[in-house]
Amino acid sequence: MLHLLFSLAACAGNADDSAIDPDAPTLRITSPEDGATVAAGPLDVVFEVTNFPLVDPGEHTEFYDGYIVVQYATQGYQMTETTSVLTDNINIADAGEHTISAELYTAEGDPLDPPVQTAVTVTVTEA
Repeated sequence: MLHLLFSLAACAGNADDSAIDPDAPTLRITSPEDGATVAAGPLDVVFEVTNFPLVDPGEHTEFYDGYIVVQYATQGYQMTETTSVLTDNINIADAGEHTISAELYTAEGDPLDPPVQTAVTVTVTEA
């Protein structure tokens, strides 16, 4: 056990700050693509999440898990919703350029530290 702790401490001391942790949670919007043109109305937003199981807000498990917080604007209102599935249906009713952002939160309702966020910008046309 002591050897393991020493090995971990030695690795931590020599860590390359520029290295990317392959086990760190990731979040990506796969659809719609950044820069896409979409019609006003219902829009499926599809996510890709790695190293972070999705659960409903408030669902406590023994694992490091949580949900996605999605934000976008429509008709002058900032909308915020949560999802624990990889496809979320939102509704953007007005034409123009809109940013859809997403961030991973713990099941207890806290953003990850460091934050895991992503965003795409779409152009919405009249339905």
